[in-house]
Amino acid sequence: MLKSTSPYRALLLLLILFFATIFYVFGQSNQKSRSTHPVSFAVACGTPAGLSSSSVTTSSATLQWTSVSGVVSYNVQYRKTSTSTWTSTTSATNSKNISGLSSGTSYEFRVQTNCSNGLGTYSSNTAFSTLSPCSKPTGLSTTQINSTSARINWTNITGILYFNIRYRVNGTTAWTTDSSISNSKLLNGLSPATVYQFQVQTRCSAGLLSAFTSSSTFTTLASACSVPDVNLFSSTNIAATTCTVGWAAAAGAVNYTVQYRIRNSGSAWASVTASGNSANLSGLSPLTLYEFQVKTNCVSSSSAYSTPGIFTTISNPCNVPDLNLFSSTAITTNSCTVGWAIVSGALSYNVQYRIRNSGSAWTTVSSTTNSKNLSGLSASTLYEFQVQTVCSGGTSTYSAPGIFTTLASGASCGTPGGLTVTGITTSGVTLNWTAVSGAISYSVQHRRTGATSWITASATSTSLVLTGLTASSAYEFQVQTVCSASSGAYSSAATFTTSGSSGGTIPVPDHIVICMFENHAYSQIIGNSAAPHINALANDVMSANFTESYGLTHPSQPNYIMFFSGGNQGVTNNVMPSSHFTAMNLAKALQNAGRTFTSYSDGMPSVGYDGEASGTYVRRHNPVANWMGTGTNQVSTSTNQPFTAFPTNYSNLPTVSFVVPDINNGMHDGGGNTAITTGDNWYHTYMEPYVQWARTHNSLFILTFDEDDNLHSNQIPTIFSGQMVVQLEQLKTCTAHRSMAAGQQDPNDAEFFRKF
Repeated sequence: MLKSTSPYRALLLLLILFFATIFYVFGQSNQKSRSTHPVSFAVACGTPAGLSSSSVTTSSATLQWTSVSGVVSYNVQYRKTSTSTWTSTTSATNSKNISGLSSGTSYEFRVQTNCSNGLGTYSSNTAFSTLSPCSKPTGLSTTQINSTSARINWTNITGILYFNIRYRVNGTTAWTTDSSISNSKLLNGLSPATVYQFQVQTRCSAGLLSAFTSSSTFTTLASACSVPDVNLFSSTNIAATTCTVGWAAAAGAVNYTVQYRIRNSGSAWASVTASGNSANLSGLSPLTLYEFQVKTNCVSSSSAYSTPGIFTTISNPCNVPDLNLFSSTAITTNSCTVGWAIVSGALSYNVQYRIRNSGSAWTTVSSTTNSKNLSGLSASTLYEFQVQTVCSGGTSTYSAPGIFTTLASGASCGTPGGLTVTGITTSGVTLNWTAVSGAISYSVQHRRTGATSWITASATSTSLVLTGLTASSAYEFQVQTVCSASSGAYSSAATFTTSGSSGGTIPVPDHIVICMFENHAYSQIIGNSAAPHINALANDVMSANFTESYGLTHPSQPNYIMFFSGGNQGVTNNVMPSSHFTAMNLAKALQNAGRTFTSYSDGMPSVGYDGEASGTYVRRHNPVANWMGTGTNQVSTSTNQPFTAFPTNYSNLPTVSFVVPDINNGMHDGGGNTAITTGDNWYHTYMEPYVQWARTHNSLFILTFDEDDNLHSNQIPTIFSGQMVVQLEQLKTCTAHRSMAAGQQDPNDAEFFRKF
């Protein structure tokens, strides 16, 4: 058996050896191939980084990440935080805007790359949150309730612009609207014993408002015996000896007591009782400034007296003619035409004349005009004349004498030269000129520069002392030679300016600039290091810091209107008036007195702009806008200028300028010392250069505020600075800052506006 199997075993071994050789050769060849020709592998798709969000709103957001090289597109997934379900979308770029989100919600998102050879891994999750909607105020409450006012309050919300407020008598339909930058508002002008409802709305941004809250209610207290509201310009039927004064009716009044006297006289008050809200005052003096006060008499008590109202009686109907001593014209050797000012209501005039100082009887003639030619006179003779007004109810007294000298034939009378002035004071000056050969005397006429009428006096030497002049005023004078046979021509005019006032006489600034800031009390500005420039102004030796200056009311708009016109014209809030006013006002009163006025408003877009607001400009701080028009007491749109028109050459300023910074520069917007510093820097940049100029150019700067922050009894900073300012103690007391302008002056007070 073994011999028979040996050949097969040999064949099997041969086959094993053959295949082993093949595997060895193949293995060596494959090893060599691997060592000389490496295999290429595909690169994996990268993972996005730098995930972030932008343009987030209440319902949308833009998601972005850093671009990845080689990407075909991106897969984006997002979901509400702490939920399990993703919402998927794609993007061909490295950003994606998603919408339809829930407001005020936290989200997370992740991004995956999609490459040509496959998908990358998702990035880490990145969070973002949608914006919350504008929230309504909460916690509505009412404090400080009395018969005519109440303070409404609510929980503050940070990061907003302001709050809108509306209120009304419960059961009525019309709302009164207002606004507040804080979470509190004092409502004024309410009716006693009345239920009111109010609502508040949040202004989160320029385009985002909350809904109004539900109504909250409060009830005002029963009326006390309140002080009447006296409008400074409420007087009517003003005559020479009578005037009807008026005031707002006070609830619960039985009658009223009115007391009156000549203003600033210090004399005892005269008084009358009135059953209604007006009283006729009689037995007054013509052409006199009066003041009056009113108190309410109730069933069991009386109120305090109101703040004063003022009025000026008119002149006597049959006035004495205003006679210019040398208003004579057409003088010849035997005739002269004499003249005088027209008197209102005159039917005719009586003229009496005679040789001066002769003591002889007067010759009387009549004239129906304000001039009369006198004839049959003697040559080279000095005459005097007087004029009397004839009215329907009688005649006036005769005027003071006027004088003239008739001419003589032949002789020539020279003209004086060398006109000079010496001894200038606040109210007087000595005029000088060179002597003229053959002169018997000299006629000297003077007037304030710009006036139309001359005042004439006679001098027997080559000088004349003038008295009774106005301080800080420009004058001109001329001199004429009077010879034995004739008079010469008047010389050319020479000029001089009286000294500034040191007290006793009201100074006359050439220019006044009034700059009004917003909503800060005296203690918040004066002594505060956040306002270094304003404090430097207050402490300057040429400034007067008024320590008892007060705003009149709240909120802003009625303060500005009262400042400008002496009354609130029915405005008690910041709502734009529905029509333009026709009451007397500062601008018109100045124009009537021959002066000029312009308002310059920071941020106002154009001349005469009549809109409610534009950017940082608000009309409620610019009172002149309420008087633009062509009606009674209204003024041209050219008086309402943007601040860009404020002259850099201050000599071109009007008599009075009213400067209104915008709501940022005026300290209205912003918070705390930041707002104060912003306003202080604006004053330093734009107003301080004028202040320095004013101190050497007979001009005045007034800085004041419309009201305080409602927490300091309405005491406000007021500073006067200029060449004529004197730091006397009596000048540092001011019971109401409106007295700096027409707010405390009757437009008929000619003396005030002439001085102004």
